[in-house]
Amino acid sequence: MSTTALLAYTRWHVRDAFVRAIAPVAIFAALALLNIWGLASRFSMVEIRATGELHDGVQRFYDQMMPLAMTLGALTVGSGFVAVDRERGHVRFLFSTPIVAWQYYLLRLVVGMLTFTAAYALVPLGFGWFVFDVPVLPVLASAALYATVFGSLGILAGALTQRDGAVVIVTTLLSMSLHLIVRAGAPGVPAWMVWAERILPPIATADVVRTAWLAGAAPDAADLTRVLGYSAAMLVTALFTIHRAPLVR
Repeated sequence: MSTTALLAYTRWHVRDAFVRAIAPVAIFAALALLNIWGLASRFSMVEIRATGELHDGVQRFYDQMMPLAMTLGALTVGSGFVAVDRERGHVRFLFSTPIVAWQYYLLRLVVGMLTFTAAYALVPLGFGWFVFDVPVLPVLASAALYATVFGSLGILAGALTQRDGAVVIVTTLLSMSLHLIVRAGAPGVPAWMVWAERILPPIATADVVRTAWLAGAAPDAADLTRVLGYSAAMLVTALFTIHRAPLVR
């Protein structure tokens, strides 16, 4: 395998990943601009930045919209390339040079994760520059965690199916819904729901970790370990499938 040939793809990975990564930042910026512009037309920025109800309202907007935009962006980190390459036959020319498929897709995923995390830093930095200061490091840690779990899930879905985006969305909704039902502790919850909640990707657990970080608290070590361990297992399974299963099928 030619390392030079593999790394030659990096700039194309960055270009593709940048478009994906900047989309949630642009969504947040547009919504924030509309919100702040509406307030600034009635109040001054000094009033908005000052402690009080106005400041608290803008802070609530940030606290609600920032995680939502992060989730939307993370959903695309690992989706839309393995399955698409197989479905459209791109694998026939991508690997005509001596490049190992699983290494190519691992590089693409890593580039996507790093690009998404770096791009999302613009959200707290930009908000702090134009409005008022908000913590940056917890947002970076949360973006990296979400890129890891959704990226691993996306590449696994792409390795196994040709509808990776739909699989990621359905899996996420199931995981979150079952978590709410099971953790509510209501009597009579079917055993299969408890079993399914345990084996599905820990999207809800990742949300718990992110919530703790954004609140300035330390997350439960077991929760963080579960998210990272499950993500690593999904990634290894995806890369093994790409390596062993036929790419054209």
